Amino acid sequence: HKMKIRAITCGLFLSAQDIFDVIEKKLPLQQCSLFEKLKNAMEQLERAASALRAAGYEVQTTRVAVNSFETWLLPCISKGQSTLDDTMKHLILILDSIGINFFNIGPCTRQENIPLVPKILVKSTKISSSILFKKEKQNVFVDFAHC
Repeated sequence: HKMKIRAITCGLFLSAQDIFDVIEKKLPLQQCSLFEKLKNAMEQLERAASALRAAGYEVQTTRVAVNSFETWLLPCISKGQSTLDDTMKHLILILDSIGINFFNIGPCTRQENIPLVPKILVKSTKISSSILFKKEKQNVFVDFAHC
């Protein structure tokens, strides 16, 4: 018997500009850098999953994980370009159109942003995150997802 593969994850770097492009609506969603980056990630995941399935493995899920939402999502909200609700609506629309079912928005690394994590997670069951708890000389990440 071959091992079951629970998840194949593609790591991706997002910038605040990726979100600004979507929010400013200068281009159709399919022409925004965020759409292109996520579409390319999904295509890579599909190729990897297909190759593994062809080799006889069961692949249960594919996932996209990105850098901390504090670096790409919050700048757009803090500058008043958009609200959290509107920004998440656009992101979820893109995830749905590409077929991404598991999306990690990156870790929360600053204590003052912890209250945002549940507000983000309730927007979609596709979205997960983690919170970094700093202890003396060690870091502990705790993962969270909408249940």
